[in-house]
Amino acid sequence: DALAVLKSLEEAYPGHELLDDNYYLRFRIAMKEQNPEQAAEYLENIRQNLAYGLLADDAVFALGELYEEQLNKPEEAKLCYEQIILQYTDSVYVTEARKRYRRLRGDANPG
Repeated sequence: DALAVLKSLEEAYPGHELLDDNYYLRFRIAMKEQNPEQAAEYLENIRQNLAYGLLADDAVFALGELYEEQLNKPEEAKLCYEQIILQYTDSVYVTEARKRYRRLRGDANPG
């Protein structure tokens, strides 16, 4: 199956520049299979180990959404949104991350 192929690619080419793509595909498969905990693990792997890959800001924002909307972990979501704001300043997600961060922080007008 697709997950087995992706895992074997990871094992055959550890540290390859496309590893973030591998984890992101695995995240999407886990979400299709309605397994948000596993999906979060794949995104955390990108966040922790591949923070400078092309999909890093996509992964960190998606992880924030996952923590906020499905896993009920608002503090972890805030950390993800804060990382977008501070580390990925040119990201298309900065404005939305700022809104979500402020809302989770409890600002009266997060907007």
